[in-house]
Amino acid sequence: MNDYDDSLYNYLKKNLKICKLTTNKQEFSIRCPFCGDSIKDSKSSHLYISNFKPHLFHCFKCETSGIFNNKVLLMLNLFNNEISNILTKNFQDYKKNLNVKYGNKFDKYFTTKSIIFYPSNFTDNELKKVDYLEKRLGITLKDEDLERYKIILNLEDFININNIKTNRSNYELNNIEDLSKNFIGFLLNDKNMMCFRNINNGSEIRYKNFKLFNEDINFSRKFYTIKNDIDLSNSIFNIYLTEGIFDILGVFNHIYNCKLNNNDLFIGCNGKSYNFVLNYLKTLSILNCDINIYSDNDVNKNFFERLKNNNQLLKFNGFNLIYNLKNKDFGVQKNLISINKIKL
Repeated sequence: MNDYDDSLYNYLKKNLKICKLTTNKQEFSIRCPFCGDSIKDSKSSHLYISNFKPHLFHCFKCETSGIFNNKVLLMLNLFNNEISNILTKNFQDYKKNLNVKYGNKFDKYFTTKSIIFYPSNFTDNELKKVDYLEKRLGITLKDEDLERYKIILNLEDFININNIKTNRSNYELNNIEDLSKNFIGFLLNDKNMMCFRNINNGSEIRYKNFKLFNEDINFSRKFYTIKNDIDLSNSIFNIYLTEGIFDILGVFNHIYNCKLNNNDLFIGCNGKSYNFVLNYLKTLSILNCDINIYSDNDVNKNFFERLKNNNQLLKFNGFNLIYNLKNKDFGVQKNLISINKIKL
């Protein structure tokens, strides 16, 4: 095939202890720098990288995925000018093809800051979703919270307002209709992936993910943040981490009373991807941190002690591990939160 390119594999093979080519030679695996990979087996490798441009990757342990680029090289401590130039060119060619496929609106969507979250109309359907979120967390939403929390009340409306034009299959169109009617959504940091929660009690499917564009765009950033203008010149950053989106909204509203400074990062890791998120922050030169992890109660202290041993930011800064004594997590009303803090 014309886009087959094994230069990345050859480079990593020379510089990593674990780098395994699959039988069909279409991909290879290395130990995942995002989650640290298996602790029990030092020879296992769960991060699979395609030998086809632009080198998509996926970890089957922590589910991190994206396009292999210079930031991943830096995480592996293997930056090299020659291979960096190859990766940069591959990505530029990939992006050009996407601009041809989707038109200039595609590039504009990912470079602009002005994504519209406010719906064109507040119908009973939208109000029902606002009511669901307010009752679940015991809060009152303001108009500006739709943008601050990156809330999608109606997916179909969001797609139309932001002029996102893609060719959809009948299955995708039916899925959009279902998500628009029955789910409340949140846009993740890659501006492509969305997480949706069914607002109807007793529903068989509670959560769904949805991509605006089927292709992965740039470096993988599939986690959720409360919108904030961070000043990277700050000498110290306050980092607040949870597993889920509702958890971080609960922490932000009930523990910190919605106060947001320009050195605060409130992040829902979309699972237990703490290592991935912290490593990503390190690539932004966010190094001196006060880190607070608000954990679900089913994740024990030993998990976080192992996490600390595999993460430079946690080793350097230490962190506070916080559990909720009254509930299994923090995505609840304020009267259901009682804090137990452990210094690690």
